[in-house]
Amino acid sequence: MRIKNLSQVYIYEPAKKLIKGEYITNWIFKGEDWLNAQQDIDELNRNSAGEIDYEIIKLRIDREVNINKGDGISFSPLELDENKKIINDGKPDYIVENKPKIGKTTLYTLVTNNGE
Repeated sequence: MRIKNLSQVYIYEPAKKLIKGEYITNWIFKGEDWLNAQQDIDELNRNSAGEIDYEIIKLRIDREVNINKGDGISFSPLELDENKKIINDGKPDYIVENKPKIGKTTLYTLVTNNGE
């Protein structure tokens, strides 16, 4: 069975630099792809207070994709400079937290990027 209802995602790789004792992250455009995006709500998506965490999105695909743990994901393109770095203090909307493989399907768990 093929995965359907695909959404276009934009993938960014973090490039961290240590400047004056503080890490600064520049995001570099890595590419784009099409994956199935869902907001699965189950008992595993509850925080320590027992509330459902709506900031988690899951992407599924049944083929190899160049997405790694720690990469940034956006559902709309961000403005880039000539070196494919994000400009105007932009950052990806989500960070890949986990990427387990279940059978032939890879499940990417994304959390909202509240950091850098």
